[in-house]
Amino acid sequence: MPLAAVLGVGLAASSLLGCAPDKGPGSLVVSYVLGNSKTCAELGIEDMRAELVQGPADNTTVVYSEDLPCAADSDIIFEGLEPGIYSLVVEGYDSNGVATLDNLGEPASARAVEIFEAAETSTDVSLTARPAKLEIAWRLGVGGFGNCGSEGIDRLRITAYQVGGSTELLQTELDCELTSDGNNGYRTVPDPERALNGALLGEVGIQPLSASGSPVGTAAKFTFMPVGAGYPVRLNIECSAAGCYEQ
Repeated sequence: MPLAAVLGVGLAASSLLGCAPDKGPGSLVVSYVLGNSKTCAELGIEDMRAELVQGPADNTTVVYSEDLPCAADSDIIFEGLEPGIYSLVVEGYDSNGVATLDNLGEPASARAVEIFEAAETSTDVSLTARPAKLEIAWRLGVGGFGNCGSEGIDRLRITAYQVGGSTELLQTELDCELTSDGNNGYRTVPDPERALNGALLGEVGIQPLSASGSPVGTAAKFTFMPVGAGYPVRLNIECSAAGCYEQ
């Protein structure tokens, strides 16, 4: 083969190699804003945690995580990331180690990030107040010596109100047979719309219902001071055919 042809083939091969995409892990830079561009001190945030998760919304797996102190103009940086699509969860923690801010108020599509081969991705997140967490533990029958069937209770209607008891925040129903999943006997009230504003939540009513939806006895009523964003409200009741009462 003539020398010119050999050189031509070599140059073509070099050109193709030069155009080959880079291979290797990617990285992610997360810039965060707290509320209405507040400082960490103004909102009492001491630490930040960011997670890259995968899987269905009700059973995600944390693939990568980063923890660092909250600071002005400070980004959260992930390195050595396997390329793919992740959901980004960012939380701000107060001095008690309670997550009071997060980005879960954003739609799932806004929290999705794609990591590319050997490339840096950047994204901005806005953190807002995390809702309070309402948890209820109940026992059935006088002294707890009963069950849902013996007391004629099929489910419990939970209604949460703002302080003052006139403005409803949330209403839902929990199956009487609902298990506590090892949470010290407490069942968590679902709040997919993040309606349980921790700065406003101040009253809860719990009405036992029959299988037909009719009230069973009287409702339990609770009044308390707002616990604040992200904090739990734990209520204990005893329910029988006469209704539910604070335990």
